[in-house]
Formats: sequence, C-alpha cells, structure tokens
Amino acid sequence: MDNETAGKIRGMIRRVVVTKVDDSGGTQTAAATIGQGVELAAVEVLQPFGLAGHAPVDGATALCLMAGGDEGDPVLLPMANPSKRFGGCAEGDVALYNSGGDYVMLRAGGTLEIVIGAAAVLELPAGMVIKAPAVKIEGGRLKVDKDIICHGDVSDKKGSMQEMRDTYNGHSHPSDGTPPNNKME
Repeated sequence: MDNETAGKIRGMIRRVVVTKVDDSGGTQTAAATIGQGVELAAVEVLQPFGLAGHAPVDGATALCLMAGGDEGDPVLLPMANPSKRFGGCAEGDVALYNSGGDYVMLRAGGTLEIVIGAAAVLELPAGMVIKAPAVKIEGGRLKVDKDIICHGDVSDKKGSMQEMRDTYNGHSHPSDGTPPNNKME
C-alpha cells in the first residue's frame, strides 16, 4: 500500500477532544479538536436509539469517523469522559450512570441496584406490580395519600389488627357483662 492510501485510511478514524456539546436540536452536535489547530464545529454525535446523554465537556473525548473517507463529512461516536468514568463493575455487570455518581446497575447475578442522591419520581399511569415473596422498605416513614387495601394480615410492633379485633370483640362491660354491640370485622 502506498503512503497516500495509508494516510487516507489512518485519517478516516481520529481521536478527538470535545470542546462543546449542543443537545438542543434534532441531533446532538459537538465541537472538537482533532489535532494541533484543527477544529471541527457542529459535528453530529451518533447516539444509540433509546439512550441519550450529555457528557461533561471537561475531559470528554470521542472517536471521529470521516464517512466515506471524506473529511467534510465527519460524525462522532458516543462520547467518553475518563474523569467521570464509572468503575468497579464485575464481569457481566451493566451500569447506567451520570456525572454526579447516581447509577442504575444490573448485576450479573440478577440484582438491580439503584443509587441516587436526590428524590426518585416514578410516574406510572397504569399502576405498578411488584412480584416478590417479600418487600422491605427502610426509612423514617411511609406516607400514603390514598387508601391502602390489604388482602392479608396487617401487623405492627405491638401485634396484628386481627389480635386487636379479637380483643375488642371478646371484651365485656363490667357494669352489665354484655359484649360490644358493634363487632369489628
């Protein structure tokens, strides 16, 4: 292969330093530096369907492809930012993360781990079903704005609601010895 052809092939894929990202249009674009004094402006960033992100520019890098070997038709592959990289994944783990340290982790062993530093908001117009042998909520309190419907027993640290019903229904009044006239069901 001659030097000219080899140079063109090498020039088709370049590592770039991202200097600006614009996520306001129909496609995400970025400005990047290819080498000394070579700047690209408003280059389309290819993003996988269903996944969007805006990498912090400070430290962001990408691979630039010159489509068809034409330096006038560059595109960037999704960006990386080594300074914000999420590490510590075991083999088979997959994580979705942001620059603030929040993440959603699918562990290879089947565990879903979600860690966020602020509130979690789920908008589920059709409802939500959790199928599990047990659900544990750790926190200061549980606030529910509407009815709670339970098809099983309800208990707290003092006993069950059924025990309270049994105590109420089984008591009598010392003055006449009669049980309550309205039983708890």
